[in-house]
Amino acid sequence: MRGPMKRIIIIFICLFVFNSFGFAQERERNSWISNFPDNVNLPLNAFEIDKIESAYDDKAFLKKIYSSKALMKEFKDILRNRVKIEQENIKDISSTPLLSSVKFLGNEKLFPRKFIVNNFNPLLYQFNFNSKIKKIYRVDGTNYLIIINPKILK
Repeated sequence: MRGPMKRIIIIFICLFVFNSFGFAQERERNSWISNFPDNVNLPLNAFEIDKIESAYDDKAFLKKIYSSKALMKEFKDILRNRVKIEQENIKDISSTPLLSSVKFLGNEKLFPRKFIVNNFNPLLYQFNFNSKIKKIYRVDGTNYLIIINPKILK
C-alpha cells in the first residue's frame, strides 16, 4: 500500500478524527449552559428576597447578586424549581442522608436549625447545587425529604 492509496487513508483518518473532535467540542461547549424554566423571568417575591438576604448578609455580595441577571436566574431557579420538600409516608427512608449532615451556613442565633416546612431556606445550607444528579436528604426525626434536583443543561 503505497502512494495515492496511503494518502487517501491518511486523509480519511484525519477527517474522521477532526470530525469526531469537533462534535465532542460542541457537546462539551454547551454542557455548562443552564436551561431555565420560564418562571425565572418573573421578579423575585418578598419571601424569596427574604431567603436570599438572610443567607447573604454581605451588602456587597447582595448588590452583586441583584445586579447580575445570570446570578438572579440561578437563585430563582434554586428557590422556585430545584429544591422540593416532600413527605414520605410509604417507603423506608431511614438510610437517606440526614439534613444535619449538611453544613449549616447560617447564624444559629438568628436562624435556628429548627425545620419549618413552609419556611425552609436551602440557601442556609451547603448543598451542592451544581451536582449532576438528584440529591435527597431526610430532615432529622421526620419523614420529610429535601430533594435537590440537578440543573437542566442545554
